Amino acid sequence: MNFDFKKSIILPAAILLFSLLLLNLIARNWYKRFDLTDTKMYSLSSSTKQVIKKIDDLLNIKVYFSENLPGEYGNNRRYLQDIMEEYAAISKGNIRFEFFVPDSDDELEKEAQKSGVQPVQLQVIEKDEAVVKKVFMGVAIYFEDKREVIPVVLSTTGLEYEITTRIKKLVEKDKKFVGMVDPDNNDVQTNTFSQILRQRYEVRPIDLSNEIPNNINVLILTGVKDSLIVNKYDHLKNFMYNGGNMFVALNPLSVDLQTQKAEAFQSDVFDLLKPYGFTLTENLVLD
Repeated sequence: MNFDFKKSIILPAAILLFSLLLLNLIARNWYKRFDLTDTKMYSLSSSTKQVIKKIDDLLNIKVYFSENLPGEYGNNRRYLQDIMEEYAAISKGNIRFEFFVPDSDDELEKEAQKSGVQPVQLQVIEKDEAVVKKVFMGVAIYFEDKREVIPVVLSTTGLEYEITTRIKKLVEKDKKFVGMVDPDNNDVQTNTFSQILRQRYEVRPIDLSNEIPNNINVLILTGVKDSLIVNKYDHLKNFMYNGGNMFVALNPLSVDLQTQKAEAFQSDVFDLLKPYGFTLTENLVLD
């Protein structure tokens, strides 16, 4: 009996090659990663996935991050690499990212700073000595002709939220409009609140002396400490009567903690709330 060695391996080799090609084609259209961490820290949330689905054009992410960083900063870079791969994979080609190390490249350093990623001073150990080094740890996100930036990534906590919020701001076409009514424009808490809202919404200052635009989705009323003059009151009343949404952040009392005395505000704004079942009493809770 003659044994043909060449014929004996051709068929199995052909089957193996065909199987590998078939597996490769399937893998290109089917993506799955397994996150075995207890907190699912490498898995994107459902809300992030919904935002990614809205991307209908190429979105570029440029990560300017120094290498060989100590401790948690080095871990931040690795985490960012992993989560970027997750964003890109779920986007099915609509998200592309690239890492750059601007430390030793003047052109890259200028590009990073022009995009809004500024260098920070960080103490590192080099040759058994502690030295202060200029490093980059930021992200720039580009979509069409718009740009959003995370200037410095100091922690992985909340990083997915930061990235997704900026992507949402870039790709969302029908943005919600929030109107801010604040008679005291220098109020620090209100300004901070407004800055947070601007991360996701179009925020517009509203002057109650004029009619409130009908494209305002939510009107935020704060800082009113007295009754409104007639035309302002009517504009606010008409806005609510026509189905407008309003968030009221008012305190009916002015409290002096040193003397432990309180003074009630006599504002007609509270009268607007009564038809909707809201009544504020002049009481205090002492903690």
